[in-house]
Amino acid sequence: MPRTNFEADVRGIGDMLTADYMREAMRVRIKAVEGLAIANSPVDEGDYVASFETDTGIQRGRPQPGVPVNRRAYGELTNVSDHAIHVEYGQNGVRKSAPMRKALRSLTTGFARSTYRDEWVHRW
Repeated sequence: MPRTNFEADVRGIGDMLTADYMREAMRVRIKAVEGLAIANSPVDEGDYVASFETDTGIQRGRPQPGVPVNRRAYGELTNVSDHAIHVEYGQNGVRKSAPMRKALRSLTTGFARSTYRDEWVHRW
């Protein structure tokens, strides 16, 4: 069987990862995660449920020597409530309910990555 030589078009792959249709795909997915996170929330109303925010955009990778900057579309779900971290992880004997983690896990199969900042954020 003859060997096949594949050369990736790095610019073409980059264009695909930052295309409008990829941003739209991320928007649709993050809205689905938001709906599941609200459904998994320990309460049906109030500050926690009202504090979910979604965003999409183009992520800019960190420059590394000899590696091109990696850019791609992303979707981000944030809960800016003061007690979001306690709902997610629990505190002082109050059991964690982890609605955002459960929502993300239910829609992904290992290709999602989470980043944590001052507020609780899921981004992929």
